[in-house]
Amino acid sequence: MVRHLHRNAGNGIECGGVLAENQVAGNAGFGIVSSGVVTGNAVLSNQGGGASLNARAGFADNQFLLNGGSSVQGGTTTGGNVCDDGRCRDGKGRRFYLSRNTANGVQALTACASGFHMASLFEIHDPTLLLYDTALGTGRADSGSGPPTGFFGWVRTGFDAGGAFTGGGQGQNNCEAWTSGAGGQIAGFAADWSPSASASRFPAGDVGIGLCLTARPVWCIQD
Repeated sequence: MVRHLHRNAGNGIECGGVLAENQVAGNAGFGIVSSGVVTGNAVLSNQGGGASLNARAGFADNQFLLNGGSSVQGGTTTGGNVCDDGRCRDGKGRRFYLSRNTANGVQALTACASGFHMASLFEIHDPTLLLYDTALGTGRADSGSGPPTGFFGWVRTGFDAGGAFTGGGQGQNNCEAWTSGAGGQIAGFAADWSPSASASRFPAGDVGIGLCLTARPVWCIQD
């Protein structure tokens, strides 16, 4: 049976179990807020956004269209969804982004949105396996659905705590594991694609070391 959940002053429906085959439209908040399974719903023109889902919530075969905020926040798609902002694309790719807000090295671990964490370079070094979140992330005129080039952001190293700005080398400086220190690792996708410029680069592009007291964007990836 299809239920019609229209024009509520807050969220359209909040559910912790299975939510299936509903029309949820024109609500002032999110159309759906759920920590369970969301399947076969039409979620349309909700002012706050299409759906706000727990990170472990699964969703499939839904339509999220014309919503005021993002189509979907959180959750894991298992296929068949339609979103007009591309945020519920089928497949296993995790979302990632370069934050619009900035943080110094001590603040970097808390700079990402709910459902995301500060990325290690090795979580984002192959963007063909990922989806760039254009709703949360910064972009450029020709970014399209991908990440911007030429912007640097803080990134985790996978190394021991360290922060000597002039020592340790690339990949070994991390603001004392993002608590203090002099230098931390920054990375960005290369804007110069000429062979001579890119011969020694990491797959992710440019890397460098930044002063921990400097506010910079942060690379974030979905939990």
